[in-house]
Amino acid sequence: GQGVVLLLQVNFQPPDTEDIDIFMRLYPAGDSMYLPPDLQVNLLDESGNSCMKAQAGQTNDKIQIDFSCQPEERFSVRLKLGDISITEKFII
Repeated sequence: GQGVVLLLQVNFQPPDTEDIDIFMRLYPAGDSMYLPPDLQVNLLDESGNSCMKAQAGQTNDKIQIDFSCQPEERFSVRLKLGDISITEKFII
């Protein structure tokens, strides 16, 4: 089968309070204009519990998840497409 190329962009706002604002975007890359419609994104806390979810629709060109963290907080982003799952871990 043909692979899917995705771009995960994670930006953050320097804190003016104790919380750090995180802006996460997932885009199609390569020749695709849209994300695969059954692509699922889960934001997981330090314990691996899902705290936010999103799923691409038929014509989504991005998935956007915005949230706040404390300094040194850990979280993970899990991308799932069919039987394939990839998890990326982050420490703020």
